[in-house]
Amino acid sequence: MAILDKINDFAKNVGGMTGNVIETSKLNSKISAEQNEINSLLKKIGEFYYNKYVEKGNADKGITEFCEKIDGHNKAIAGAKAEIARVTKAAGGLVCSACGRPGAADKKFCGECGGKLVTAAAPAAAGSLVCPACGKPNANDRKFCAECGGKLKGD
Repeated sequence: MAILDKINDFAKNVGGMTGNVIETSKLNSKISAEQNEINSLLKKIGEFYYNKYVEKGNADKGITEFCEKIDGHNKAIAGAKAEIARVTKAAGGLVCSACGRPGAADKKFCGECGGKLVTAAAPAAAGSLVCPACGKPNANDRKFCAECGGKLKGD
């Protein structure tokens, strides 16, 4: 009977450890969800102040530096999009709606990421969202594409 008692004790210990692992996993998931909410709110704070900077043309001294860096990144993005449009036009006019790479005229999907190939549009304005379904630019405050109704990347 001693062996059965040892097996029973072992099973209880394993059960207790499993419960602890499950509880710890749940708590880690909760922590991760809370951190994601904080990051989302921080992003919204940043967007709020950046939009104020854009509207007024200036901002608090500490924020202006960051806003100017964002402007520089937006200019770099616009330049890269213009280059994509140039390369795409030379490659037959198709571009991947997901990653922006030029696509072959005889293909329907991107060989790099599997995204849908669409006719290249003019580069999107800095700060705008490009629809992953149809490749059309949309205002950055939209959640769905004005052209095709597809869900835009963002929040």
